[in-house]
Amino acid sequence: MHAAFPKTNTKKLSTGMRQIIYNNVTSHHDNPETIEWDAMPHFLLRRGMTVFPFTESASAITFGINTSHIHNVKAVSVSCCLTSTQELTWTLDGKAIHTNNLPDKITSNKSSLSAVCAIVQNSHICTGYEDSISHDTWSLTTDENSTKKRSHSSSCLMLLQIGYSPPCEYCYGLSYRENKRQRVSQKNHDIPLQELNQNIDHGKVTKIPNQEDQQLIPDEDDDQIVKLSPATHQDLCDILAEVSPTLAATNFKLLLIQQVRNSNCSVTTQRRWDKRVISLCLSLWNRSPKSYSTLQNSGYLVLPSGKLLTKYKNCIKQNCGFNQDMFKWMNYECDNKNVSRQGRHGGLSFDEVAIQEDLVYTRRDDEILLKGFIDINEESKYGSLLKNKGIPKTDLASHVFQMVFLGNTGFRWPIAYFATREISAPEIYSVFWDAVFQLHEWGFTVDYASMDGAVSNRSFIKLHFTEPVTPRQANFMVTNRADMRRKLAMIMDFSHCVKKIRNGLLKSGSHGLPKELMIDGKQVLWSYFRDAYTWSLDCNTIAFNRKLTPSHFDPDTAEKMRNHLSEEVLDSDMLHLMETYQASMDGKGGHLDSTVKLLKNTSTFIKIFRDKRPINKLCDKRLTELDDVAKFFLAWERQLEESSLPTKDKKIHMLSYECRDDIISCINGFLGFAKQTLTIEATAEVTPAMINSDVIENVFCQVRSTHNGSNTNPTVAAYGSTINSIILGQSTISMKSNAKSVGNICAANPLQFYTKQPLTKQTKNMPKQKVLSNVIDY
Repeated sequence: MHAAFPKTNTKKLSTGMRQIIYNNVTSHHDNPETIEWDAMPHFLLRRGMTVFPFTESASAITFGINTSHIHNVKAVSVSCCLTSTQELTWTLDGKAIHTNNLPDKITSNKSSLSAVCAIVQNSHICTGYEDSISHDTWSLTTDENSTKKRSHSSSCLMLLQIGYSPPCEYCYGLSYRENKRQRVSQKNHDIPLQELNQNIDHGKVTKIPNQEDQQLIPDEDDDQIVKLSPATHQDLCDILAEVSPTLAATNFKLLLIQQVRNSNCSVTTQRRWDKRVISLCLSLWNRSPKSYSTLQNSGYLVLPSGKLLTKYKNCIKQNCGFNQDMFKWMNYECDNKNVSRQGRHGGLSFDEVAIQEDLVYTRRDDEILLKGFIDINEESKYGSLLKNKGIPKTDLASHVFQMVFLGNTGFRWPIAYFATREISAPEIYSVFWDAVFQLHEWGFTVDYASMDGAVSNRSFIKLHFTEPVTPRQANFMVTNRADMRRKLAMIMDFSHCVKKIRNGLLKSGSHGLPKELMIDGKQVLWSYFRDAYTWSLDCNTIAFNRKLTPSHFDPDTAEKMRNHLSEEVLDSDMLHLMETYQASMDGKGGHLDSTVKLLKNTSTFIKIFRDKRPINKLCDKRLTELDDVAKFFLAWERQLEESSLPTKDKKIHMLSYECRDDIISCINGFLGFAKQTLTIEATAEVTPAMINSDVIENVFCQVRSTHNGSNTNPTVAAYGSTINSIILGQSTISMKSNAKSVGNICAANPLQFYTKQPLTKQTKNMPKQKVLSNVIDY
């Protein structure tokens, strides 16, 4: 044995001599000198071996030597156990040794035993490498001052082959990497603070040192990075899962890998991002580019640049009319969200919003476009030509007509928009059925249409009926021309119906107001509502309805448009307040009977259409309750029409005809849609809270506030460029649906994620451009 711990691998025996010794272990000579089992101990003793005590069963012999090494104040021994079946088992200090570089079989002759003894005597022990924090101490019996703390690799060979000096290749490699890290750490101690901060700014290091922690993380491209084996990588993953199961199971691991990989790229164009990271950043950036820029420049996270996100956002060039790429994107996203077959059935909501009359120049490839003119479809252009007696005329658009598809399970998608100047009923008819047919071609079925009570929308419904059949007689159900086996329900928006009822009550009074509503011979005046509210404040310590405010009873022009203000004066809480107020009059509140009767029906109306619980059976009591509400308004109307009052007084005592018609359309259209859906598909569900125009009003709100600043009057060009931001910035599954989950409550992915279409690139030298417009050249 050597008297010191060598630090490099040096061969002491020649390769030929080492090979001869190992070959003799299992060699079969022509005249073998076989050794009997009983004579083996004596032979081993003569060879310098120490034969350790063994059992009398004579099934194994353990022999070896005590080395000159001391491990933790205990002599280290190398031993070998020979069984009667000629198998060898090697141990070092009582621990089994890997046999991949040692013989595990032997023949019973003198040459083989002599070779085994030579291996025991000449093989060196791996003593590891020096480590000041290790708990293991090693020393030599011949040197009292040789005690040192040493560590071993988990893959240490323990006993080396003849001719090789310690440490083994695994301990030597681990020692090399540890020494290199220490040199890097020592080198970084000498870096001036100013230079270090510059390196951090240029991405050369990823950790800022302080007084307690001076170790820097080197670049990924540097050879100082330790490459983990698959087994070690799995061990680290298991440790992460054990320390924090929730983080290991989420996208935190992906984010961590992306940050480490891209933080070391000094050139931003060399960064590569996972699709999930791009999708998340697009959603954040579209909602607030300024907030995203602040987070990106903070230095806490490395994020994709705004220029890259812009390319993904502009995956589709938005223009007025139907775009096949939009339907393709919609179909891909529907499949990605695992929308069921029932989720591809739904309704088409449409509405019109006022915009700024302005002409804007926009560039597309090598063309310059003029945006701002009326742009609906070819039928509209030729209809305008006929209307103007053959004189071509093109006006600037003052409104945008938007169409949004909403599936029964909550999947929503703005399919198209049109630049209009207060769209007419024939134009709605044309674009609506064109949308229904195109959706049908892409696997989507339209079962209802949701709209507000505008004059053009009511005229659009009447275009589907010919006398003597009226929309009421058909329960506002028309034949679906894309699928003649199905019906399509025309449903007026619930929120607009409630506001019309409230507005009718606001006009009801006995002092010069245009209305004086009357049910069963008793007045229903707005002053009754105001008196009940005043009584709850003056005569009670705790208000019966805490939602009510003066704005509910004296709304201004803007407050009249607030849905919650109209619903909260007609819901169940207001009914409870009115009943309590009537009971406090000690039998003198009979004049409030009709008001209470009206509130019972309006509260049921509001409660059902704000209910997020799905209807999945035809026997659901909510369908019966809605039918009773419709019968109440019809009975009120019939009662006054059959009375002997003058025609003028009849109109004063009733809500307007448009309001009554919209209520019947909302209720009967919904009942027809629900019954058809539940009859055709046994497992289908209908959520009442989703059957309204809130989804399209949400689009208008984002156009006017979220994506264009506080701009309540955008242009046609600004409106179109915002559609992609809305799709990529909001969840494609409505939060009102019963199909929302962690996996699908997220924004849409860019179209490039589903196709091989490359990102758009802007050319530096713009070619000769041609100015185009949608003006017809007759």
